[in-house]
Amino acid sequence: MKQPLTPERLAEIHAREQAATKGPWGTSYDGKGTHTIQSGCRISLTAGFTSDGDIATLHGEHGDGQTYANATFLAYARRDVPELLAELDRVRAERDAWSDWTDTLAYKVAPVEVLGTHEGGQLPWSDALDMLTPAAEVDKLRAELDRVHAERDRYRNAWRNARTRAADGHIDADRAEQSRERWRAATLKAEAERDELKKRANETA
Repeated sequence: MKQPLTPERLAEIHAREQAATKGPWGTSYDGKGTHTIQSGCRISLTAGFTSDGDIATLHGEHGDGQTYANATFLAYARRDVPELLAELDRVRAERDAWSDWTDTLAYKVAPVEVLGTHEGGQLPWSDALDMLTPAAEVDKLRAELDRVHAERDRYRNAWRNARTRAADGHIDADRAEQSRERWRAATLKAEAERDELKKRANETA
């Protein structure tokens, strides 16, 4: 795979394009196999076909399609190269604008001291995305932890109510003991789930 054009290489191409004879260019054919690339080609009623001067001459045989194709390529390059350079400049400017925008968003997630810069070999927006994904997972784990706490509190309240009713003689001691054991088991389960969720949340953060 070829390497991207460096700024220095692109500047060299721009310089050559600017130094070349101004266009438009065209071609003329002598009928014997020779094609001449000329600048400022035009046709007038008085002088016929004229130009501002020759650029290059390509010699071939009459009917030689390759020489004709080469001459046509050279003549059109005077127009094609500036257009391609302008398009490349536009696309790169658009790319740089999007890159600056994504970096701005990235530094909303974490400071430059954490994410680094492109010049330092880092990819701030990519690293910020990696940081956001675990953060979302932490939020999910925290929501699950809240659910576990709510379930624990529900069993705790049920045990307290059962104990109060037993004291008032509304239910017997065996039923109260059964409720207490259920609450104890649920509490132990909830605490185990809580500890596991805290561990996972800390590892993710």
